[in-house]
Amino acid sequence: MAARATELEHSKAFASTPADSERCAEILQDEKAKLANVHDQFNVGSKLFGIFLKANDLPLNTTRSHLDPKYVSPSALDNRIEELIRDEMRSTHFSLHADSPFKVLQEGHTVSLETYCSDNGWNMPKNREELINLGKTFENPPLSLLSHGNFGGALSWPTPLSDEDQDEIKNTLRQNSPGLSGLQNYDENTGVLGYLTHNQHFATYELHNPAQFIQNLLTTPKAQALGLALQDKFGGVSTPESVNDWTLAALGITLGQDGEATNTSAAVRTSIAGFDMARSEHWDKHPSALVSGLVNHLVATGRASAELAPIAAHLLLSPRAPAFLVKDIPDKVSYGSHTWVSFSTAVARVEHEAPGSTANMTYAQVMQRTDLAPVTDQELQVEYMAQRDALKDWGVAHGVIPRSAVDAYTNEQMSRVYSEYNTHVAALREASQTYSTPLPERRIMALEALKAVYGDLKFEKKCIRPFAEDRDRPGPYSVLDLYLKGQLHPRDWVSSPDDIDLERIKNKTDKLPNINAAFNAEIANYFPAMEKAMATQVKHLITTLPLEDRKAIEYGKITLLAEYAVTYTAYSQVRVETKVPHRLLLKTELDGITHVHEVDLKQNSIRKREELKNHPTGRLLGYVNNEKLNKMLLEVRPSGGYPANITDEKPAGGTPNSFSSERSRYIADTLVEDTNIRALESQARGLTTFDTEVPFYKKSREFFLNLIPLRSAILNFQAGNVREGALDLMFDAFGFALAIGAAARGAKLLQAGLSAANRITQGVKILGRAALGSLNPLSGIDDLARGVVNGGRKAFSKVSNLQLTAASRKNGIVATGTFKYAEQTVDGCAVLHNSKWYAYNPVNGRPHGKPLAMFTPDNVAMGGKIEEFKMLANDAGISTDTTKRGLRLTVDAHGVIPPGQSSALMQVGGAPITPNELLDLLKAKNIDLSKYVEVRLTMCNSATGGAQSFAAQFSKLSKKPTEGFKGIMYTSSEVENIAVARFKNGGAKQQDLINDTVIDTKKTITKYQPTGMTDDGRFIYTQHPDYNPVHFDALGQPMPTKPPRKPYSPEPVKPNESSGSQTADIDFSEYDDLT
Repeated sequence: MAARATELEHSKAFASTPADSERCAEILQDEKAKLANVHDQFNVGSKLFGIFLKANDLPLNTTRSHLDPKYVSPSALDNRIEELIRDEMRSTHFSLHADSPFKVLQEGHTVSLETYCSDNGWNMPKNREELINLGKTFENPPLSLLSHGNFGGALSWPTPLSDEDQDEIKNTLRQNSPGLSGLQNYDENTGVLGYLTHNQHFATYELHNPAQFIQNLLTTPKAQALGLALQDKFGGVSTPESVNDWTLAALGITLGQDGEATNTSAAVRTSIAGFDMARSEHWDKHPSALVSGLVNHLVATGRASAELAPIAAHLLLSPRAPAFLVKDIPDKVSYGSHTWVSFSTAVARVEHEAPGSTANMTYAQVMQRTDLAPVTDQELQVEYMAQRDALKDWGVAHGVIPRSAVDAYTNEQMSRVYSEYNTHVAALREASQTYSTPLPERRIMALEALKAVYGDLKFEKKCIRPFAEDRDRPGPYSVLDLYLKGQLHPRDWVSSPDDIDLERIKNKTDKLPNINAAFNAEIANYFPAMEKAMATQVKHLITTLPLEDRKAIEYGKITLLAEYAVTYTAYSQVRVETKVPHRLLLKTELDGITHVHEVDLKQNSIRKREELKNHPTGRLLGYVNNEKLNKMLLEVRPSGGYPANITDEKPAGGTPNSFSSERSRYIADTLVEDTNIRALESQARGLTTFDTEVPFYKKSREFFLNLIPLRSAILNFQAGNVREGALDLMFDAFGFALAIGAAARGAKLLQAGLSAANRITQGVKILGRAALGSLNPLSGIDDLARGVVNGGRKAFSKVSNLQLTAASRKNGIVATGTFKYAEQTVDGCAVLHNSKWYAYNPVNGRPHGKPLAMFTPDNVAMGGKIEEFKMLANDAGISTDTTKRGLRLTVDAHGVIPPGQSSALMQVGGAPITPNELLDLLKAKNIDLSKYVEVRLTMCNSATGGAQSFAAQFSKLSKKPTEGFKGIMYTSSEVENIAVARFKNGGAKQQDLINDTVIDTKKTITKYQPTGMTDDGRFIYTQHPDYNPVHFDALGQPMPTKPPRKPYSPEPVKPNESSGSQTADIDFSEYDDLT
């Protein structure tokens, strides 16, 4: 507020409002569409919840005996639930909002949940948890896109500037080839930031807001002239933000240059302007420490002045390491920890949705927003890649894998990291849950048992006396007293019926469990679990030490010591030795260097105690060096079996795996045994009556409150003692972010689908999907491969129909296809502008960059180029191409299986038609079938149903060999691309559009998918599971099917000699079929 006041005082005016930019019809239409989407998604959420309730109503019967006729196996139940969800998604329709952009894809005003979700790119839910997850996703309001995104400019485009382009920009600046004023004195060391701020002075308030400073800098004449010059030089497409994108790219390139490729080289993933963010000195440091280090580095290397270094750091971090810019990151979040894996993965997901937005969010807001699972393939890919990168750093920091100078790790290494991480986090999560579990109490267990049998009675009211006078048992007693004493025999006692009806008690005593036996079983599990949690805490604390200290503990000679305070009574001078509780001293000696560390369970800390490294050990009486000692250090050892040389010094190695090492286990076991919580177990087992347990449980609660860090705060969390409606966060002893309030309460439905291990107790929730083990990177290769670089064919051509529609409305001709980038074949979208194709950014809906010299419509094209194309309706079309067998007719339309039927009908003009009606329609459109040697139906489920399928019936009627497809299939979207233009069907404008965008292109079908990757980065392709063609002869009989091709990798991509041609990523010449 003060900064804003100073700014107004300085400028003497409010900022002007740009004319027209926020009032144009296009923006108004976009805002109306956003509101319509919110309305529609609210309806979808409600419908999904209804399906969830139906799935919950299915009889479980999974706990019955296997011999029971009503028994249902868990797998069978899962299948029934999946089938119910699939059927409900198809049959449940809802009305679209009047302004819904989805209407351009629909004939009517209603749409099924399946179609709506599919065309929005959302994965279909298969179980109750996924239903709730998808429904709750709609509760997150969409993030507003920032005009400058993450300040990466052209370096953050979906197809960023190549290394060659970046070098050319450096040369352009160095030589001042555009002839810009002042650029002749360009200083390569300070780069574009120095050029744009030369001889300028800035007020303190301006420098305190880096984002606003950068935005203001971009509006200066020098910045605009530079961006425009670069755009013209590269022939870049002009958009409202394109000039700024070029200027930001120049800023990023010149700030980050240190012989490093700013974008495309994996070797510099963790290096920013020559500053290594991942070096060992940074492990377990708060992110702010690394930002400060980067700022100091920029000053030391002359990249920026001390005044502008924070601005430069913001420019560098925002596109490449945005997690470091998030606000209010708690002290417990440290680089390289499992907490950082969760956090940086969450940041990546938000940045994918709205680049640059996390710099304006708090840690809690980021974690809350990403606490649901991804619902699209692209989101899953982003999450997978972000977690993979974070796990590389985690694996190196924890000694699981050695660091690679080029950031290249084998699949075997990464599998080891995944496995170790899952084991590590599972152990921490189990310990966290144990620490929040209360000590079993007979009284509470007894009350719960009584209520389960008798309902809500006055079990604690002392109104029962012996039937016969008994001086040893005078009474009065309560039902609870007698149950705990094992004397609940109504014939021996009397009570007023108004208080307790003993007859009612008598009738059901046989249903009460033996409370002492139940208690002993609980207590037998509790103390071992608590000891295990304490050991886990010790090992976790060791992993938080600097690398040199971890090496000293792992490789040095260690002596474990208990500390005692030594005092003397006032008169008799009797020596009193008082053990310091819950602590253990680790004395290490490595290469002649001695250190002492103190592990403190209560404070959840491990710190150096260097004043003790020369302190004598053992019980020394009298004076030492003329000084009466007030501390005593006694060596302690665990009682288990360990190697004889477990404490000896050994040759130092690399980064130790401190959490899993035998040495750490030895230390943890020593502290656990020395703490001796089993003494409490012995006391608890020896007590049998309620009256004598009260002081014991008071004592035990106090003991654990003093032993377990944050236990009191966690118990308050569990009790809900927090601000109403707020998101309250705290961290437990194991680095987990615990949430209550808005986050935890909002996730109540989702928690119903989580195992108990994934939450502390009801109302307290662990934030962070990686912390819950929700991510399984080992299964992520399919999603990674499908995405290729920034989204694969499925994501753009079929899943994102709605997105493509919006793109076509704004930009004219938008196509999906492939192009070469950095010698890779990349799937993506492109916009036709001035007869040139430009890459399309689906996040902000704009084209960007240089013309794509080698853009082709499809990377896996079968058959010949489309020779003729005609729309049958706004949702169906026909095309002609030539294969080596002759002329082929393709009918492109949606397929719909009517309820209760086994085969599909074709949807034309929003209505289902039969094979006979299709034949009549083709005749009415003057399609002469005698010209064609074969017919192809690119229609889902066209071959489903065998001899009764649409394709089989059509082949018999038309007497033409016909190809259909079982189940879902994916094909290029010529029909949709023409339909969205909304020209008159058969009119001249529509024909011009067909001629420009369809004729001479190739109809594509998704036949292969990447399912793995070779060591040199080439994808391994296998047949797509949704590619299931069936060929019928002219009599409607199925023809023999060729076996699927074996997994296949293309040859390494080589630079093309000609910009007008492109090497196919997969060579299908040897594997021919009708497709």
